[in-house]
Amino acid sequence: MNDALLADAFTILDQAMWAQRGAVEAVRFRLLEARLVLDAEEARFVPHVVAEATEALRGMRSPGGGSEEMSVPPSWWSLLDDAPEPWRTAFADHRRALEQACREIAEAVQDPRLAELLDPGVWKALGGEPVGADVGSPQPDDLDAAANAVANRLDAVVCRAALGALSPTRRRSLVDFLA
Repeated sequence: MNDALLADAFTILDQAMWAQRGAVEAVRFRLLEARLVLDAEEARFVPHVVAEATEALRGMRSPGGGSEEMSVPPSWWSLLDDAPEPWRTAFADHRRALEQACREIAEAVQDPRLAELLDPGVWKALGGEPVGADVGSPQPDDLDAAANAVANRLDAVVCRAALGALSPTRRRSLVDFLA
């Protein structure tokens, strides 16, 4: 295995994860914005912020507009735990940030007001179903399930984006390292 190719692969993975973190931040911002508009009861802005939140969620599930499918290793993050430093620390930081973001997104989309307004296709893409307005306050188990659904979908998105960004030679080096 060529160390230079592996270093290049880790650099590309790191860049792809930064891009995904940016997409997730956009989702968090748009969902917060939608909740604030709903709280302020500014009905005239609701369609606009809901459309932006839906678009941000779609952007998170489909980076770069690509729709190709690939299988995701079940232990995607644990494989990266074996990366050499400084990559191990960088990937651990990405993981913590993305897990926190997934939890916040899951909490936001549990808001029954948003559940009624967001496009049902977004829910399906994130691996879940919308919460109905008659459900009441979400329970911790509901939030965990929603956060896990978002995190699992995000794992697939990050993996697809990262591996898609690698050249075949770098991808082979990374696969050899992870095996």
